[in-house]
Amino acid sequence: MSLRLVLGRSGTGKSTMLYQEIQQRLSNNPRERLLFIVPDQMTHQTELALISSPEQTGILGAEVVSFSRLALRVLQETEGGALSFISKTGIHMLLRKYVEEYKEELTLYASSVSKPGFIEEMHDFIQELKRYEWDADSFQQIEGRFDQSLSDEWQGQHVLEQKLHDVALIYKGVENALQNHFTDAEDLLQLLIEQIPHASSLQGLHIYVDGFHEYTPLELSVLNALMHSAARVTVTFTLDRFPEKLPEETALFRKTHTAAFQMLERAKLEGISVEPYVICSNPVRFAAEGLRQLEAFFGVQPIPKRINNAPVTIQGAVHRRAEVEAAARRITALVRDEGYMLNDIAVFVRNMDAYGHLIQRTFSQMEISFFMDQKKTMLSHPLVELVRSALDVVLGAWRYEPVFRCVKTGLVAQANERLSFDELENHVLAYGIYGAKRWGETWSYRRYGDDAAKQTDNEKEKEARINAARERIYEPFSVLENRLKRAKTVREKCTAMFLFLEQLGIDEKLQEMEAAEEAQGEIERATEHRQAWQAILNLFDQFVDTSGEEELSFAVFKQVVISGLESLQFSLVPPAVDQVIVATMEQSRVFGVKAAFVLGVNDGQLPAVPSEGGLLSEEEREKLSDSGFSLATTARQRLLDETFVAYMAFTKAAEELYISYALADEEGRTLQPSPWVARLADIFPDRAIAQLLVSEPSEDAYDAQEAYLVHPRRTLSLLASQFSAAKRGYALHDAWWAAYNLFVTDPKWEMFARMILKSLFYENKATSLSTEMSKEMYGDTIQTSVSRMESFQSCAFAHYARYGLKLRERSVFRLGAPDIGELFHAAIKYMTEDITNNHKTWRDISSDDCGPLAERAIDQLAPLIQKEILFSTNRHAYILKKLKDIVARTASVLHQQSLQSGFTPVAMEVGFGANETLPSPVFTLENGVRMELVGRIDQVDISQNTEGPFIRIIDYKSSARDLSLAEIYYGLSLQMLVYLDVVLNEAETWLGKEVSPAGMLYFHIHNPLIKASAEDDNEAIEQRIIEQFRMKGYMLANANVAADMDQSVEGMGKSTIAPYKLKKDGQFDAYSSVLAKDDISLLRDYSRGLMRKIGLDITSGETDIAPYMYKGRMPCEYCDFKTVCQFDESFAANQIRLLKPQKDNDIMAVIEESMTSEEEDE
Repeated sequence: MSLRLVLGRSGTGKSTMLYQEIQQRLSNNPRERLLFIVPDQMTHQTELALISSPEQTGILGAEVVSFSRLALRVLQETEGGALSFISKTGIHMLLRKYVEEYKEELTLYASSVSKPGFIEEMHDFIQELKRYEWDADSFQQIEGRFDQSLSDEWQGQHVLEQKLHDVALIYKGVENALQNHFTDAEDLLQLLIEQIPHASSLQGLHIYVDGFHEYTPLELSVLNALMHSAARVTVTFTLDRFPEKLPEETALFRKTHTAAFQMLERAKLEGISVEPYVICSNPVRFAAEGLRQLEAFFGVQPIPKRINNAPVTIQGAVHRRAEVEAAARRITALVRDEGYMLNDIAVFVRNMDAYGHLIQRTFSQMEISFFMDQKKTMLSHPLVELVRSALDVVLGAWRYEPVFRCVKTGLVAQANERLSFDELENHVLAYGIYGAKRWGETWSYRRYGDDAAKQTDNEKEKEARINAARERIYEPFSVLENRLKRAKTVREKCTAMFLFLEQLGIDEKLQEMEAAEEAQGEIERATEHRQAWQAILNLFDQFVDTSGEEELSFAVFKQVVISGLESLQFSLVPPAVDQVIVATMEQSRVFGVKAAFVLGVNDGQLPAVPSEGGLLSEEEREKLSDSGFSLATTARQRLLDETFVAYMAFTKAAEELYISYALADEEGRTLQPSPWVARLADIFPDRAIAQLLVSEPSEDAYDAQEAYLVHPRRTLSLLASQFSAAKRGYALHDAWWAAYNLFVTDPKWEMFARMILKSLFYENKATSLSTEMSKEMYGDTIQTSVSRMESFQSCAFAHYARYGLKLRERSVFRLGAPDIGELFHAAIKYMTEDITNNHKTWRDISSDDCGPLAERAIDQLAPLIQKEILFSTNRHAYILKKLKDIVARTASVLHQQSLQSGFTPVAMEVGFGANETLPSPVFTLENGVRMELVGRIDQVDISQNTEGPFIRIIDYKSSARDLSLAEIYYGLSLQMLVYLDVVLNEAETWLGKEVSPAGMLYFHIHNPLIKASAEDDNEAIEQRIIEQFRMKGYMLANANVAADMDQSVEGMGKSTIAPYKLKKDGQFDAYSSVLAKDDISLLRDYSRGLMRKIGLDITSGETDIAPYMYKGRMPCEYCDFKTVCQFDESFAANQIRLLKPQKDNDIMAVIEESMTSEEEDE
């Protein structure tokens, strides 16, 4: 019944002394039983250390346990463990249940209970309360006494009182649920304290405690109870002196000193005999003098002396990836060249979120076996995703997202059914299918959506596959839904979930996945499948155990289960002995390390900026502490302990220490080195390397490049980049040529080497089609629209992908701009025909007729748009109303414009091509291919004045659009000009008379918002709205045509209909969009020549990846095929065609010059 402290600085042999003493005692008395208590993360390594000891008695009589494992062992012995153990997952579910139940009584957290992380923070705080021996009743007393212990002057008092009230309420609910039935990890220790006196195996035992830097009050109570039963309890502390009193705040060993002092004080209070302490002073760990001196000088100011030739490396890296890659190269060299085992090496980081994925990817690529000492969430495991998404399916009306999240886990469908389920997904997306009723129906499939057409054999086969896949999903999920709907209690709902998993054969599928992983040597991933299955079963078991007969709504049931799923973590043991350990600096308890790599020694990480996360702010914790309510250390105290964290990290290595920092993160944001870098560089002036670590060898010194050739796979990936750098003029080290020769002559690597090195000559260049292939693809006669020609001018490859390869994005049930545009065009045609059928024109109707006219049009047309999408949801019903408003406004403006205009419609939707109103323009191309243009003109209008009949064409657009001569010249906007040319060429045959061009104009269909002032009356506002509908494009520079366009313009003034403004002298001003008749003729001739050239380029097989850039705009921004072409300006073959904006006069001059040159050539 005594306490003995073993003290000493890092590396002085405290643990070694314990091992030796254990071995000596067991050697003297092999039947003796000893207990060795260490932190959870240290149990495995401690057992290995004892097993590998020279004495064969090493582990036989010494039991290595953590506090929790000791509790389970003692409770089993004393039969005091009749209570069921509840895991963190079970506590999370209870917390979710009670926060939902008490939501109305919460004073502060009622609006926070659904926020991500709230349950985790509440759990952490309640566990903290238990560790500091505050049960629910004693904590409620804090709430009652709090207002008496603080000054009314503190503004945060009311908020803290509300927090304490809410926590106490939830804490009490959880504790009542656990009482007499369950115990969690912290309650387990409380039970351990009660049962220790009854455990005969502990009586007179020698107990050793190692690896702890601090203890919670609950753990101190456990140790005190052990001291009363044991013969002796020996505890180690990393501490340089006996703790006679509390330390100064800035002391290096403040944390361990405080813990030792508290332990001694408790022991004295309870009458425990304190033996003379043992202090270890010989730094036996360090094989290198420089590392021994680093430990001795740590925290000493000023530095006693500088150390040269120490086995320490201090180096910066351009970014974190370069830092990790350099560590991996050095580890490989240590093992390959210097006889190190992997388990002689450890990597320490402060921020595992920043470095973990980089280490995992880099070490795996270089085949460095490693174990990452970090628990990993199960949320990304397929089974956990299946359970979560299945609940979403049932509660969320079988929406697309949760259904196919389930499918993509790989646990619903078999691998050989992937094609069927891909087809099913496409079908669901195209038709917007959701709801159990729709999923339960047999679906029909037509490729082009025409239900009236006869179904082909291919369509029948695909329909059968789709319905078979639908049944595979519908059957188990519908059964689950029905069971959950019938289920009232938690037990019944959990049973429904288990039967669902059983019906899908999840256990067998996971066993198959586990076997496949094991066959590939992925032992760690294999164990994850087993753990996930067991975790899900335990989750439902614990839910039933704690709340089985309670009735919960399905919504609350789902929330509770999801809270449990979010808390699930994999608990992994190193699958091999010889592995590099990767751990965080503060939580690691790694020992026996010869070479240590400390990565990420950056400002903000070491020392770290303490986080203020959690339910209580740091100020609130300080106030509670000042009032006598002790809790875990505050942010200020944690900051004071940062020096100790650095000390422990830098003194782990026995032979070599590598310290590195990054100058940028993965997003390129600047990082600063830690102050420790400067201090260590001061201690080791010759070990701070100025040359930065890089990822690319070509960026490193020439002589240093050979060090990058450490692993075949990594060398191969670097080889291509080095040859690429050599092509750009960088010096190529001979080692890379040697590596190349090795790879291309080694049968194992030859194929991979040639594949990788092919990238050196990759240009991302689309090969033009041969004459034969082009003819096979496009035929002897090509029918093409003007928009297709414009597409080719935008990017030849995009044209090839769409019209040659016929690639399409998969159809999705959504209302897109093309659907709205189609609706608007059809609505205007419908309204015009409706008016005409009543023997009227737009002039003849009244403004009051426009609203009903628009409503009839939309009501008639809306069911035809995108599979009746406008009737599918309330949101789309609202959109339908807004569309009616837009069409009604457009109708009103068309009526108003007709009153002011001398133009009248000739026809709507005028098609040209086979079996259309007008014939196709036909071009015989130089390669003999016949090209026929097809298209449809929205509206053709005519006017008659003293100069004869004039024709204008109007194109209705659902978005604002203007016409540019530069875009016509470059072939990007030919449609309006070609349409005008077609009408003018065919007018005599079609209309029985020759006509002149009046204009080509865009009409924007919209319902503009006007910013009006208080002085504006309704008439003024209406006029401003009409002005927003001024058409854009080009019109003939002719006074009579202008008068017909807008008869309301008298003398000088600006038209509200057409794009012109008259000056005092009756001439058009400089901003009017007008063209002379000769200019229009010239443009028509130019467009025909350009169409001929484009047609020749298409049929000659041109497929260049060469998008344009005009006024900062590129077609790639909205291209469906940018992931196919992979356009990248870093390739010489991928260059943007820069199109220069030019004034109209300059464009006309260029066009005239080009046309003249062509005539001369002919």
